[in-house]
Amino acid sequence: MNRFDHRQRRSAFTLLELLVSSVLTALLMIALLSVLRSALQTSRQADNLNHRSASPLWLAEQIERDIRNARGIQAGPNEVRLFGSLGRDKNGMPNYRPAYVGYRIGRNGLARWESGSVDPGRGASLVWFGATQLRVDLASSDDDESLTRAPDPSQTGGLQPIPPSVQLIVVDQFAAPVVSLDIDHHRESF
Repeated sequence: MNRFDHRQRRSAFTLLELLVSSVLTALLMIALLSVLRSALQTSRQADNLNHRSASPLWLAEQIERDIRNARGIQAGPNEVRLFGSLGRDKNGMPNYRPAYVGYRIGRNGLARWESGSVDPGRGASLVWFGATQLRVDLASSDDDESLTRAPDPSQTGGLQPIPPSVQLIVVDQFAAPVVSLDIDHHRESF
């Protein structure tokens, strides 16, 4: 009788079966962890946007900082374009490089864009969900000497110079003002 008779053989996994099961388990774990990581990142981004959108003070500070650091302005219906030391890095922190920045009402609310040219391009980010109107009033006094002399267009980005006073109002979908700013541009900026 043969020593390797099938009846005497123990039932066990072969080395190949163990390797295949280990590789499949590792692949499933990697897939599961990547889905979990992606869900966590999306949740953090949503929390960040909700935190920022939930704070009219945050929005007011951001718009006021941009207007105070601007040297040129162009206001239109539901839009304002600025030029000055307004650049921001990829994390949203000010780096004060020369840039065009604009705020406009889009499909979902108030969006902020930043560009190296006067055209907004595609890089707009939503800063207030549900905003339906943006009103900008450029008030000036007749005796302001900074407006009587023509500024260098390179300083204003080809836009009109910032007047002494800028009033900006952002209105939400319920016709309630979210932000109402009256900015004295000639006051020292922060």
